[in-house]
Amino acid sequence: KFSFQDYVQYRIGKQYDRGWGTEKDAEKAAAWYRKSGTDYAKFSLGNLYFYGNGVEQDYEMAAKLYHEIKEFPFSDLKLAWMYSKGAGVEQDDEKAEKYSRAAFKGFEKMERKEKSDLTEYQLGKMSYYGQGCEQNLE
Repeated sequence: KFSFQDYVQYRIGKQYDRGWGTEKDAEKAAAWYRKSGTDYAKFSLGNLYFYGNGVEQDYEMAAKLYHEIKEFPFSDLKLAWMYSKGAGVEQDDEKAEKYSRAAFKGFEKMERKEKSDLTEYQLGKMSYYGQGCEQNLE
């Protein structure tokens, strides 16, 4: 269900996060992301916690937010890294592989729906390293 209000709150947060049309302010970005119920806002807020940008770095909070998002390959990719390193979650190679496979499949689905340089880059990088798929150096 689409909520225009949630979407606008996410976009305001993104403007503060990136400094688009306003001064860059990660604290304000975080506040607007928290108001929004969108998965994009959860992912963006998770990234603020992941990198410690405008909030104290907190891998556990980042992982919590990424787990709340379903079928979004970018959050799956972050979770794969976190499980492989034990960052904010207990280190678990099986879960790291599970989230890597989910990310790869999600990027493939995105690419079938609409061609994108970003998804092609992610698929190429993952294929090169064999992350979530069989390694393919070509």
